[in-house]
Amino acid sequence: MIIHTPEIIHEAGRVRAQARVETRSADYDLPTTLWFSFPESYQDYLSGSSNAFAASLLVLAAYLGETLEVRGRVSPRLAYGLLEYRNVYHSWLPRLFQPVELKFGSLEALPDAQSQGKVASAFSGGVDSLYTLWAHLPENQPVSSAVLTHALFVHGFDFRLSRGEAYQRFYQHYTQALAGLGIQLLTVSTNALLFYQFVMKWEYAHGGPLVGTGLCLEKLIGRFYISSAYKYTVTTPTGTSSLLDHWLSTETTEVIHFGGAKNKYGKLQTHGNWPVAHELLHVCVNPDKEGVQNCGVCRKCELTRLRLEVLGVLERFKTFTRPFSYRDLLRMVLVEDPSPDTEFHIAREAFQARRLDIALPILILSLLHTLQCWLADLLNALLSKDRMYRLKRRVYAERIESDPLNR
Repeated sequence: MIIHTPEIIHEAGRVRAQARVETRSADYDLPTTLWFSFPESYQDYLSGSSNAFAASLLVLAAYLGETLEVRGRVSPRLAYGLLEYRNVYHSWLPRLFQPVELKFGSLEALPDAQSQGKVASAFSGGVDSLYTLWAHLPENQPVSSAVLTHALFVHGFDFRLSRGEAYQRFYQHYTQALAGLGIQLLTVSTNALLFYQFVMKWEYAHGGPLVGTGLCLEKLIGRFYISSAYKYTVTTPTGTSSLLDHWLSTETTEVIHFGGAKNKYGKLQTHGNWPVAHELLHVCVNPDKEGVQNCGVCRKCELTRLRLEVLGVLERFKTFTRPFSYRDLLRMVLVEDPSPDTEFHIAREAFQARRLDIALPILILSLLHTLQCWLADLLNALLSKDRMYRLKRRVYAERIESDPLNR
């Protein structure tokens, strides 16, 4: 895989950092250009380096088994970190990710004088990013240099590129709320997900592109928090991890994996007493078409509503209007996607809260989903990578998203 030297494009009030990408693989319909698009007012924050592009595509190169050649400027610290980042993936899943060779055209750090050193966090409005936000407000963070000044909301990940209206609606909602906390919300659009759709699990790959959005703004951001989705004791292969994220730091932008001291249940306990979270919490994959409500019935909504019900605070959250129903548990048992570890943890949380009416059905759900996961892993082992890719594209044809820039 070759990542060519990035270029900065100005177009219709936007500024776009983009790089042409070449791969040897003909088995996948991959984009030929990776891009990150910002409002034109951000142009002074872009350095033109290849850091964001290398961080975003290393996992794909390792999956394809291709040498990664980066022809633009790369931070020496990042170049060193990418080697270990690659090794973590290979250690986790050696059948999927190869310890591919890395080549860099130029190793050059951004001068300290060019960085404003602001403190930012990736932000989605979810349980984890809200906890990172709460923990780094001045009233909760005694170290002044760690207090948040900015948050970065990505268009192209949870909010797909085809859902521009929904993204803008939430962006405006979050901008106003965070401004009241003294935090500026930044916006970025990217097609990074399109390099991975149907090729591999986005859960494995999303960390590099997420950090990459922050590395694009390396003239602005000196510290970039990535919110932990799991406790530090969990070593499940995933794209953002305490084993991974710090390896993507540069000399001027330090990447910090934060929040693994608590699981989602513990974070929701904090949110239950924080009015800001009552107005902002958003976990939904199918948001309200007009407002900023969670649908209440997608899997992420159901899991969050269950935890809030166990905590006894569901009615406080204005973004959830659907009340708890035991029929939701039955639907989770019968039709939802497998995630036995998650259900097991919720069952344990319900037991601790003495909600046996929730804990026992969830235990049954966990057993059924364990069987589903085993069958899914068996199918994945029997099919080659390219056959699995073609099967996914055929089964989920309605989910295929194209690049709006047609590159």
